[in-house]
Amino acid sequence: MFDSSQLWLDIGYRVDDGELKDGEFVNLSRKNEASPLLIDNNPSMDDVIQFKTLRNSQEQAEWLVIAIASEVRTQQEQERSL
Repeated sequence: MFDSSQLWLDIGYRVDDGELKDGEFVNLSRKNEASPLLIDNNPSMDDVIQFKTLRNSQEQAEWLVIAIASEVRTQQEQERSL
């Protein structure tokens, strides 16, 4: 997903098991200070994390743009209803 494995550490993850390098299995966890309250207060991780299998980076980018646009629209609708 990232060009550099180091970016996982940069965005607040830590290595629990394995080696953080391309082609290797690794277990990561999120540092408490890097986790938003949404994760702490959400009863179902299925609402927070999605796993998608995509054929290539173009398909990944397209899916990501659609998902972000949907989240922005949802947030705007919620703000208008307040």
